[in-house]
Amino acid sequence: MESDRTRVAGAHLSALVDLAWGDGGASAVRAYLRKRLATAGAVPYGPRTRDRDDGPLVGLLPAIEPDRRPLVLTVRTDLWGASALAGVAAVLTAVPGLVAAGLERAVIVTLCDESRDDGMAHWFEHLRRHDVKAALTVGRLAPGPSVDGDDVLEVAGVETDARLPQVLDAAPHPGLRPWPTRHVDDGLPFAHHGVPYLRLGAPALGPVHGARIAVADGARLAARAADWTVGLARELDRARLPGPYAGYDSTPYEVAAATRALGPVLATLGEPPTGRADLDRLTAHLYES
Repeated sequence: MESDRTRVAGAHLSALVDLAWGDGGASAVRAYLRKRLATAGAVPYGPRTRDRDDGPLVGLLPAIEPDRRPLVLTVRTDLWGASALAGVAAVLTAVPGLVAAGLERAVIVTLCDESRDDGMAHWFEHLRRHDVKAALTVGRLAPGPSVDGDDVLEVAGVETDARLPQVLDAAPHPGLRPWPTRHVDDGLPFAHHGVPYLRLGAPALGPVHGARIAVADGARLAARAADWTVGLARELDRARLPGPYAGYDSTPYEVAAATRALGPVLATLGEPPTGRADLDRLTAHLYES
């Protein structure tokens, strides 16, 4: 039930916020993350060196068919505050569900501290040992104004494979309204290597930076994002993503999805979107507001 996962996400988020602002800082957060991965049954992806400089924390979740190309799930861990750490709480909440899902392929969970090493791009380009099928990355999760009680969650990367719209629509997402955008900073390592990816982030209807949120609100959104992450991983596990990576125009899907997600909010933003220019205008307007 959502309430159970909300409690789990809230416990993670409260612990992370306290650790991040406590005397231990990043080291305390790192120890907490390592323990949670180990508790969930993740196998260390690479040999550890010294605790303070061994790069991203990377764990491999078990697979039925370990020889198949794995998925990657990643999140930044060095952004302090509830709105930033809610994304980390979402990933930690999702990990046990990913293990229980019995996916055919493994999931490489990568927890990156961009302030301590070169982060996700460095790991993906220099340290990974597998070709990967697709990636999920979770960004800042700050609840903005809801639409009919649902949180509106940005989803970038849908343009990277023609079948990703099917993946998005097939994965259950109660309490969330997916809004595809082209904000891809957290997905650039994947984009540069032609790997299909989806990047979940928020707020779609609120301030982008410096959002101050209550832990309870962050926990609710983290729990919903965690459930959707598990569902998306299930769909990516079995979906055929033959490419090509380039040359697919996702604009029609984005127009339809934005219309569904924003619903009555569109009436306050001018004409409904019908093409790429309208989507860009709408995105700019929402960020500026």
